[in-house]
Amino acid sequence: MGVRAGLPQERAGAGVVTCPTCGGDGVCYVLASHVTAPVYTTGPLAGFAERPCSVCDGTGEILDARAAWMAEGAKLRAFRDKRDMSLREAARWLGVSPVEWSDAEHGKIDPNPVRTLAATRAMATRRPEEDET
Repeated sequence: MGVRAGLPQERAGAGVVTCPTCGGDGVCYVLASHVTAPVYTTGPLAGFAERPCSVCDGTGEILDARAAWMAEGAKLRAFRDKRDMSLREAARWLGVSPVEWSDAEHGKIDPNPVRTLAATRAMATRRPEEDET
């Protein structure tokens, strides 16, 4: 049983949902400048290449727990955007690494500990810019 992003790829009785990134197709389209895969040369996909989806590893499905993490991560991103903070600034403010914050936003790791810490910190402290109104 492989592990990716902290979630087991296979779990007995675990629910799966359609991957929100590729829509269940199992592929994504990327700019072809750094890709060795075949590149479309005509039409609306000109200059793009087809690659396996990095979220579902090309299966078109993800565990429902991963989908929940992605939804919670979107709330973490909204928290940061509302305060007009860069990812690095938010990570520094919270005392976590930028990679950890990014992984939490993208649902690669459980975002709830980071969200809880951010909410607690937001209630306890204010950024100096918030006082300049």
